[in-house]
Amino acid sequence: MIFFTLSQSITIKLADGTVIKYNEEKNQNEISSANVYCASFDELQSIRNFLKKRKKNKIKIIQEDLVKAYKSFPRELGIKNKEYNLLDSKNLILRFSEDKSFFLNEKFQNLSEELTSKKEGIKVLLFSGLGRNIGEMVSAFPALKILFFYLNKKYKVLCFDICLEASDNTFYFRDKQILSTQNYISDIFPMACSMKKILEYDFYFDMGSLSKLSFYKSLGFVDAYLHKFGFDYKKIPDKFKQNEINIPSYKPENHLKELLEKEKKYSKLLLFHPFSAEGARSMSQAGANALLKKLLKQDLDFKIFTVLNIGDSKDKDILNLEKFSKSAFDFFYLISQADAIICVDTATYHIAEAFLIPSLVFFTDKDYEKRIKYYNFTEPYYLKSSLKNFARTDYDDGTFILAKLNMWKNIKVKKILNFLRLNT
Repeated sequence: MIFFTLSQSITIKLADGTVIKYNEEKNQNEISSANVYCASFDELQSIRNFLKKRKKNKIKIIQEDLVKAYKSFPRELGIKNKEYNLLDSKNLILRFSEDKSFFLNEKFQNLSEELTSKKEGIKVLLFSGLGRNIGEMVSAFPALKILFFYLNKKYKVLCFDICLEASDNTFYFRDKQILSTQNYISDIFPMACSMKKILEYDFYFDMGSLSKLSFYKSLGFVDAYLHKFGFDYKKIPDKFKQNEINIPSYKPENHLKELLEKEKKYSKLLLFHPFSAEGARSMSQAGANALLKKLLKQDLDFKIFTVLNIGDSKDKDILNLEKFSKSAFDFFYLISQADAIICVDTATYHIAEAFLIPSLVFFTDKDYEKRIKYYNFTEPYYLKSSLKNFARTDYDDGTFILAKLNMWKNIKVKKILNFLRLNT
């Protein structure tokens, strides 16, 4: 958490239409004021960028120790967040390069040793959300559920709330919608959070910049979150680390249901999802079309469908359901209807795992095993690049593009067919 005030009031409209107002604080000594706000480093940068056009409006950073020394300030649980210590409060930038892990010696905090409150009921805040994308959120849900039920055994949890980065988060509504599938979460609201709001809670977990921590990069998502929360993840049985998604209130379009039921009468459904938001993980357009053509030449007991525009594939060859995938829940439902999935390293297989659907996943990251450590329905297909550092995309001579094209063209269809025969 980074605490701050503004010299003038501002209003920010979020991606979902929600309007947030930040009021100026005239009395800088009144720490408990509703006009003293806290945010993660990333959220603070979003607000700062918003204020660049309003040159007279300034952000004043409040010393963290002064705020946390306030008598009613809630206790932080789990591994302590150090964003404030790395902030150059004068320039509002990090003191160290952002491309490095932040805290290489994060001190583990055992959750059971920190829960000393004698209260019967407690209020808990998860500050800065859960994960940076759909895949991280879904695979982190088991850890969040374990945390909630552990707390609920010791106390009556009166509320278990989440505060999300919001100012520049185009996916705020989507993230809120996905988090709302967990019925133990009481409320989900946007940053920045007022000091007055923070003082309503007994405990909080500060998740700001979590993706930049060294343990987050070395562990799989569920173990990383358990570690952050203060659990010894090695002692928690694997059966409690399985993905799950609950969308009971979702109702697909009747036309889509009828279309899928008709197709399932004649064949199984195979979802082909070759693209990712990250370039290094995504199949090339040419590679996707080439692989699709190879699959269509096989004697498959499947109808291939997609929720993406794959280019020159014809409607008669595949079932394009892109128009039915307008929201996260639409996407979840379409994945749940597949009998098998072929995809790249993206959210698709994390969701599929929750629905127990066999997925063959193309990985370009050699450390992929940590991502699927507890996955029983995911078959990895590792594609090794000829480049030493495939994550780099700044090869002026075109070697990156060439290496990527060759990598996707070398996919062995036989291995895919063996996967389909063995798992469906």
